[in-house]
Amino acid sequence: MEERKRIFYGWIITASAWLIYFLTAGPPAYGTAVITTRMVTQYGWSESIVSSVPSLRSFSYALTALFGGFLIKRFGVKKCIIAGDCISISCMLCIYLFNLSETAYALMFLGIGVGYGMIIVGGPAIVTGWFFRNKSLPMSILLTAGSVGGMVMPIISEFLCQRSVRLCWAVYIGFFLLSVLIALFVVKNKPEDIGEIPDGREWTAAHPLPEDPASASGAGQHPEPVYTSMKEVFRSRYFYLLGLFMLTAHMTFTCFNSYIILYSVQGGIDSVMAAAILSAYSVSNFVSRMMCGAFDRLHLPKYRFVVLTLIGKVVSFLILTFLHSAGWYMAASLLFGFAAGLSTPLVPMLVSTIFGPAMFSRLYGIYNAVASLGSTVTPLIVVAIRKVSGGFEAAYFSFAVFMGAVMVLAIVFRPAGTE
Repeated sequence: MEERKRIFYGWIITASAWLIYFLTAGPPAYGTAVITTRMVTQYGWSESIVSSVPSLRSFSYALTALFGGFLIKRFGVKKCIIAGDCISISCMLCIYLFNLSETAYALMFLGIGVGYGMIIVGGPAIVTGWFFRNKSLPMSILLTAGSVGGMVMPIISEFLCQRSVRLCWAVYIGFFLLSVLIALFVVKNKPEDIGEIPDGREWTAAHPLPEDPASASGAGQHPEPVYTSMKEVFRSRYFYLLGLFMLTAHMTFTCFNSYIILYSVQGGIDSVMAAAILSAYSVSNFVSRMMCGAFDRLHLPKYRFVVLTLIGKVVSFLILTFLHSAGWYMAASLLFGFAAGLSTPLVPMLVSTIFGPAMFSRLYGIYNAVASLGSTVTPLIVVAIRKVSGGFEAAYFSFAVFMGAVMVLAIVFRPAGTE
């Protein structure tokens, strides 16, 4: 009797990582903005103190991502995700149980950002451990969790806050506890832990690989990495180009999402339409992230698409600078969301492909740390430009020029042998 085929466990890992990503990254990235706004409007808290919450979370996330990649390499994804979630839960419990001052409340987000940072690095790291040649689809599926969180987490948070802010924090704690259980009982660090091989035996059987050591070390095995030490990586031109891509992606995301509603309303657009413009970003972002799953199947050139995403972002920011109407703002939001959605899975896929799975967690942690620091200083840059110029147009135009410069560098200094 023929043995019944079973699902490759890597897909179970992808589904569990998606759920962990949604449960632990969604609330601090999107939901807490609803809570902190209510603390100002309903409870009269200082706007300057509460507005520091995103910066503190980004700073904590930066440090976690920087060191988290090295910790994941040493201890594995499962232990690091559980440890990060437990730190975040402790801080949320303090907010839930105690009547904290405004300053203490803001400082709690340093701990909440730890769990957030660990899953941002750990999620892609575990996928690259289970998929090597067939990674685009699982990576794109995993990273749609961020888009879904952007669409539904503010709605969930507003619904809960209408009943009680403490109820909202209680649900967040439940989300993190559920993610700990998933990581504890479902997540496996690598396929070898359960006698599997990367990409799955069935996939490898359908895509036989040569036994030539120069091309691969055997079917189902990872090829020998080109870079065997961090010193070699730091000498690579590609390392710095990918760093620029990540930095640009996070800075432009912060610039667009933080100010598009205010910018639209100040331009005379109805507040409901302004909110719809921002929502269009999340929808377009979700669609393009899913489309990235076809890159391996269709053999599309990933590096060229990263350059195309930069072009899309330049065009969208130029639209915001020179074309002032609800229709053009909506078009810019859809274009920017689509470009941002493509770039989100492309960068980790390129890191894994070029530098290998062994280097992935450390490098992706470094990239996220640098990029999140960029997110932290972006509001300061926007405020400074507005103070000098008197409007958002100069800020958007400055970021368009910055992205254009990165695009030129990406084209001129493209490393040899890349897609």
